[in-house]
Amino acid sequence: MGASEHIKMALKAKGLTQKILAEKLGKPVQTVYNTINRDGMTYTQVERYAEAIGCEVVFRDKETGEIY
Repeated sequence: MGASEHIKMALKAKGLTQKILAEKLGKPVQTVYNTINRDGMTYTQVERYAEAIGCEVVFRDKETGEIY
C-alpha cells in the first residue's frame, strides 16, 4: 500500500476531505487531489500531508518494533 492510500485512510478515519486538507496546507484543491491520486509522493510531501491531518510518519523495525 502506497503513501497515498494511507493518507486517504487517515482522512476518512478523521472525517476530513481533500478540500479541508488543501485548506490546511494552503494549496489549491486540485493540486492536493492530483498529488494524492498520482501515488508518487515525495517523502517531504508525505510528512507535510500527514502533519496537516494530525498524523506522523514512522519507521518501525518489523522484528523489534523499535522506532527510528
